Amino acid sequence: MGLIKNSKNIVKKALIHSGALRFVNSFTKSSVVILIYHSVQHEPELYDDSIGVIVHSAEVFKEQMELIAKYYDVVTLEDVMNYLKGKMNLPKRPIAVTFDDGFKDNYEIAAKIMD
Repeated sequence: MGLIKNSKNIVKKALIHSGALRFVNSFTKSSVVILIYHSVQHEPELYDDSIGVIVHSAEVFKEQMELIAKYYDVVTLEDVMNYLKGKMNLPKRPIAVTFDDGFKDNYEIAAKIMD
């Protein structure tokens, strides 16, 4: 089993470092990543008993937003709709960050991190 896993890792690294995946990706149609967040809190562990709500750590959310800003092109849902209607093209690595439910912390914590 270890030999198979090691072989997979070698092939994966070779594909990534050779640029083969980027080359193949250049022939594919554009796609967009849409992230959906619910709640962002400074102390998410206080909400462990919540039912049906995913609470994200503000610290981790900030790290994720920094990675997104560094590696992706942020677009709006309106941009995505206009792309689907053929009215515009999307940038190379489009991503939309959305919030479900409209919790108060989306404005008080998450928006300040994204600013």
